[in-house]
Amino acid sequence: PRLRAVSRPYRRMLGMPPSTEALAVQMGDNATRNGVCARRNPHSVAAAIIYLSFNLEDQKKTQTEVCKVTGLTEVTLRKVYKELLAGHQHIIPTDYTPKIPIKRLLPMGGLPASSSSVSAASPRGVG
Repeated sequence: PRLRAVSRPYRRMLGMPPSTEALAVQMGDNATRNGVCARRNPHSVAAAIIYLSFNLEDQKKTQTEVCKVTGLTEVTLRKVYKELLAGHQHIIPTDYTPKIPIKRLLPMGGLPASSSSVSAASPRGVG
């Protein structure tokens, strides 16, 4: 898938550990398959998935570090990251246990239901 190819150099430049990289690749494949952030630029989605992967694995990479490598603005990264969190049930592998609970990654007050960019078609199973 295209997200996998787009994110490959970013993953290398950010020095992702193999387990975190595998998570990022799987989440990218799930996002593509399930239409999460489908209207977004693949580079933006790849960067946000990488950032989310680091967070889920409790590995400290700042937005600034990810943006420096990917060329995204922090505003764009945060916006796409929030969309990924809103659709997390469609991208995080069902057999994966995050080191940081999803609810701790959500903004205060949670996310509005309308912020998800999941396509209108019913998503296929994640896994």
